[in-house]
Parts: sequence; C-alpha cells; structure tokens
Amino acid sequence: MRFRLILTITLLLIFSACGSARIGQKIALPEIAGISVTRDSSLQDNEVYLEQVGDARTSPVLMLRGSSEVTAEGSATQVVEQALKRVLSDKGFSVTEGAPIVIRAELVNWTAELSSGMAMRTVSSAAEIKLTILDPTNKAMYIGTYRGSSNVKNPKIEDAQVREALQISMSQALQQVAADGKLLNLLTSF
Repeated sequence: MRFRLILTITLLLIFSACGSARIGQKIALPEIAGISVTRDSSLQDNEVYLEQVGDARTSPVLMLRGSSEVTAEGSATQVVEQALKRVLSDKGFSVTEGAPIVIRAELVNWTAELSSGMAMRTVSSAAEIKLTILDPTNKAMYIGTYRGSSNVKNPKIEDAQVREALQISMSQALQQVAADGKLLNLLTSF
C-alpha cells in the first residue's frame, strides 16, 4: 500500500515537471502573418483611411499565470493596425489619409488562457476586432465584428506557444475582414 502511494506521488511529480509552463511576465506580441488574401485588381483605385486602432479591451492583461498577470511587450493596437493595413493593401485598397471612407477599428479582445491535462497543456486564445465604416459626413454606415480563436497543445508551454496561439486567433479575425463581402462592397461605394 505504501509503495503504491509513493509511486503515485512520484508519477504525479514527474508529469507535473514535464508539463510545466515557462511564461514570462511580459510576452512579445507576434507579427500577424499567414493571412490568405486574394488581391482584387478592381479595388486599386479605391482609397480608405484607417484611423489609429483603439483599445476597447477591459484590461491590457493577455493572460493570468497563477495569480500573476502576463502583459504584452509593445502595443497590441499597433500590431493589429499594421496587420489590418497589410490586409487592406493586399486586398487591393490604397490606405491613405484624406480618403472619403474612414475605417475606425477597435481591439475588443486578445487574450490567452492556459489549461492543463495529464501530460499535455493547452493555450487557448481569443481575438476580436470591431470595424466601423464612416462615410464622408462621419456617419456610421457599417459595423462589423470579427473573431478568431485557437488552441495550441504542447507538453511544455512557453512564450513561443502563447505567441503562436495569439497569432492564430488574430489571423483568423483578420481573415474574416478580408472575406466580408458586405464590408468590401461598402468600401468601394465612394
């Protein structure tokens, strides 16, 4: 009986050591890449203006590690803004100041969560951005919300796996922007 107890405790310690998480207090945000955008040559004469992306998150915390908060190194809104500009440009739009149509973007959510299994850990991430399209009179013509999510499994979770999960979830949200036909039609209407 005593042998089984010692064996069980030993195995639990081994499994918990193998699956430990090594995540810093700050995580460098990933570059948002891998977004598949089909260029539309008919859009190249269309100009849009992307305002500075606003931060509508309830907290700048990316995730909790025990009772400690993990935050981003750098600006999450700047990462999203650069990726959104790239998506619009890759689609064929000219992103420029003074364009007749304004895109107001807000980062609503971009978080990760760590969960543990017996031998595997999972980082789950969720991303959400909101776009408001304004006409030349500054009237909202369209509001779209775009979401992405991901799960990255690994026996050892480190900063790299958290960045991967964050990158995938935001890429999915931006992929939805590039595929939103109603949004694209509206952006070409002026």
